Amino acid sequence: MTQYIFLSHSRNDIKKVRKIRDYLEKKSFEPIIFNLKCLTDSDELTSLVKREIEARKWFLYVNSENARKSARVQEEVSYARSIQKKHIFRIDPDKAWFLQKITLNRMIGKMKGSKDGLS
Repeated sequence: MTQYIFLSHSRNDIKKVRKIRDYLEKKSFEPIIFNLKCLTDSDELTSLVKREIEARKWFLYVNSENARKSARVQEEVSYARSIQKKHIFRIDPDKAWFLQKITLNRMIGKMKGSKDGLS
């Protein structure tokens, strides 16, 4: 079963986000990240992102200074919190990598231990 995780992040942190994505992929997860430059219609992008958040049980907020300043990221986090049964995790990409891996491994452990399964 494919195990998807929606990663909410600032475009300005894409290099840090890719490192997180790569780690999750090595652990057999499928992180969903959006860095869409081709969508110019804000409503279309918002609709797409909301559908993806709704479709994923797991949500990882990449909590950087850039993300905290991003209205779009804050909207994604608020939307994820408004959905019942949404599992929300947070990671600070500015901390040392070994601390980020500890956070990711705890998240993975909770996901694997979830009695309602991974999806």
